[in-house]
Amino acid sequence: MYLNLMTTRQRAKYLLLEAEYKPVSLRLAYLQKIGLYQTWTKQPKEIQEAALHRRVVEDMIPLQVQMAWGPPDRRRDASLPEEAATGRTRMVWDYAFSDKEGHGNNGYERSVCFLDGHVLWVRGP
Repeated sequence: MYLNLMTTRQRAKYLLLEAEYKPVSLRLAYLQKIGLYQTWTKQPKEIQEAALHRRVVEDMIPLQVQMAWGPPDRRRDASLPEEAATGRTRMVWDYAFSDKEGHGNNGYERSVCFLDGHVLWVRGP
């Protein structure tokens, strides 16, 4: 879950701590130093549980979806004209899959739609 929120540099440093079999206390200290541990502990228990099981549920906010699934491969504005006229926003995050067998079949395996910053619907596994 933490890796889903890290920058490339943070991820490299954390993975090095793991590769060098540094004690959990040192890895936790690093997570606290960069603020991810605090971000995690502020989340409601049901959100933590969902993220740990890589589930996205209705009403999650983008940060919580990223905890569960990581950053999306594509973000797109899907606001309807009447929503935009009233200041509402609809964003869709798409998560890609790639054809590991080399048939050239790449596409989007799952998507999540946010209405005003909260999950409205989820499609895919």
